[in-house]
Amino acid sequence: MAKRVAEAGKLYDSSKGKVADGKTRYALQQQLDAAGKLRDATDVKELKDAKAALDKAMDAVNRSVHAKQEEDRKDAQEQAQREAETQTTVPQAAMPSPAVPVQPVAPSYPAPVQPVAPSYPAPVQPVPQPSVQEPAPS
Repeated sequence: MAKRVAEAGKLYDSSKGKVADGKTRYALQQQLDAAGKLRDATDVKELKDAKAALDKAMDAVNRSVHAKQEEDRKDAQEQAQREAETQTTVPQAAMPSPAVPVQPVAPSYPAPVQPVAPSYPAPVQPVPQPSVQEPAPS
């Protein structure tokens, strides 16, 4: 019985976070606790019943671990499928054609502009106006 309890304890420890149903680990823990109380028991029927209950709980944890592994595998497969579908739905214009090699293009910059000296119109000389004098009043 001690050997079976040790195996069940290892299973309990190694299955943390790896089961589909956490209740199976809880049931195994309960059976481990119950088996621990029977350490000094001499009643053969009681020991057989405890061993059977421990075996049943261990089987449930093992099935739950396998179910979780299967769920994880399916999830990973579905994720890969979604990613593959996403890649195939990208427009062809966005993806370079494999037949035409893509050459890197050096950035082009506009030619520098030379500053131009400001030009101002030539100063205009006022045109002299003939002076018109009015005759003096008489």
